[in-house]
Amino acid sequence: MANYNSKILTTAVSSLHAQQAAIATTANNIANVNTPGYSRRTLELETRATDSLGSGLNLGNGVEIGGLVRRIDSFLVKLVREAAGADRRYAAEDAFLARLEPLFAFEGDFLTIGSALNSFYAAMNDLALNPSDLSLRANVIQQAENLVESIHTTYNTLAQLQTDADLRIETEINTINAITAQIAELNGAIRTRESTGNLAADERDQRDHLLEKLAEKMSFSVTELSDGTVTISLANGFALVTSNTSRALEFNRTPSFAVGGVPQSLAGGNLGYIVYDHSQGGGTSHQDLTSLFAAGDGSIGGLLRMRGTIDADASLTPFDANGVLPELAARVESLTRTLLVDFNYTYYAPNAAGNPTSGDLNSNPPQAFGLFSWIGNPNRDGPAVTIGDLDPAITGKVVYSSILNVVPTRAERICAGRDPTGTSPPVVPKGDGSNARAMAGLRTRSFLFEVGGFSLTGTTAEFYDQTVGTVGNLRNASRVNVLVAQANLATAQQRRDEVSGVSLDEEFTVLIKHQRAFEAAARLIKVADDLMQQVVNVI
Repeated sequence: MANYNSKILTTAVSSLHAQQAAIATTANNIANVNTPGYSRRTLELETRATDSLGSGLNLGNGVEIGGLVRRIDSFLVKLVREAAGADRRYAAEDAFLARLEPLFAFEGDFLTIGSALNSFYAAMNDLALNPSDLSLRANVIQQAENLVESIHTTYNTLAQLQTDADLRIETEINTINAITAQIAELNGAIRTRESTGNLAADERDQRDHLLEKLAEKMSFSVTELSDGTVTISLANGFALVTSNTSRALEFNRTPSFAVGGVPQSLAGGNLGYIVYDHSQGGGTSHQDLTSLFAAGDGSIGGLLRMRGTIDADASLTPFDANGVLPELAARVESLTRTLLVDFNYTYYAPNAAGNPTSGDLNSNPPQAFGLFSWIGNPNRDGPAVTIGDLDPAITGKVVYSSILNVVPTRAERICAGRDPTGTSPPVVPKGDGSNARAMAGLRTRSFLFEVGGFSLTGTTAEFYDQTVGTVGNLRNASRVNVLVAQANLATAQQRRDEVSGVSLDEEFTVLIKHQRAFEAAARLIKVADDLMQQVVNVI
């Protein structure tokens, strides 16, 4: 005869164990409701296999615990990583563009190149009307110095921003190395734990969280293998993490592939390259990965787009780099060289023999090099009349914007007039302002602004307007990109959290459900005991 009382007890006890485990799982979910990267767990309960009773009834043997399940959607997790990478990239770009925008404006809290140019033309025009006035001559010097100072400020700020970006990339590479090392360690722990048939839920949560943090820095692809480990690779297949091994990257300013040296940065130093050293610390076999990072998302991608990337070729200049900061610096440098070449040529006003026809208040010819020069200029023979005179092979200089200066320091040395006969040395008639008038007329003259990859033909006003428009368009696009990226990330996280996130309301509902089931199982044992007592009493 079947022992139904034993069946009741066995079933109730299995239920007690199962409900306890389910309550413990729910309690763990509630405890980790605010834990970053935690994925909700659920316990799978399965019916125990039944056996055949003497009566022919298969009543069942209760319940058993099937296993622990992490509630995740791999597609949504990947979507969050990609959205996080785009968000950090655009945030990095916008932070730099926000610092750039005030440098290129028509109005602002400090002197800009555009306003300084207008003031310089106005000072020359005023001097042309009254060339003997010493105060107007002094004003020309002051406005020329203001123009030079605005160029210094703009260029040096661009150079400093590039240096800041370079240093931040170096820090980010160190962070990447720390993250990939942790992921490799977790790979080993997951493989060991899951080889015994257990789910490494906590380790997988930690790894997914680290992968999201890594995606905030760079773009990569993830491949999960059958043993539970993941391989992290760059776009060219270069593996950063394989099994429980990671590859540490370097940020190197003198890589082994730069046989002839590397180009200067805007500040005169060297830009860093993201490399992997295949010689294992020997520094003799660097693989350049910089362009891969620049083409991707994450904060490093945004920083490289601002800082610029350039081949390791010492024949190149910092203005040949591909990036926002080098392009804007090239624009500033092109204006500087226009001042040194075209403005000086007009100010010097050479005759057919190349001698100056312009003169100062005492009919002295212009000082060496004209109105503008640079600090440490060794040329004392005359003005630079062609762009070739600024060749680094001749001057030893690559950048002039940071060392530009004004030659005349005394008001009487400003050359406001010209010798109408074109002789040299000049004999300038008293009250002649033709040279100042010619300098003021440069406002409407068209120049070729060309440095590095930048080239534009137009007036100084058109040049500056186009530059301001470029910066404005970049910042406006950046603002839109930031908002879109933030919205995409929030949407992706919400969709992921709908699957993986812990909802306290839902967990309390589940908790009450399992609590009631536990109480029912406990009462079932009491019922079985009462039945046994009644049977004993009958006997």
